Amino acid sequence: MSQLQLKRELAELAMMSPTQLRAAWHPHHGSAAPSLSADLLRLGLAYRLQEVVLGGLDPVSRRTLGGKRPEPSLPVGTRLL
Repeated sequence: MSQLQLKRELAELAMMSPTQLRAAWHPHHGSAAPSLSADLLRLGLAYRLQEVVLGGLDPVSRRTLGGKRPEPSLPVGTRLL
């Protein structure tokens, strides 16, 4: 898919009904559409289309966003200023 086609598909998303968005979800994500508002479905589809054409997150960013944050290890009674 070219960047011109991407722009067209993104513009089409803005015009789709919730039913159309749910139908478009499966081909792009490989699963049934989650129970989300039309706006969130639209954002998820737009992200996926851009990810395919422009590339996704680099491994470091993916690990940072998907990883667990370490729990702070402060002794009991510590005062934070």
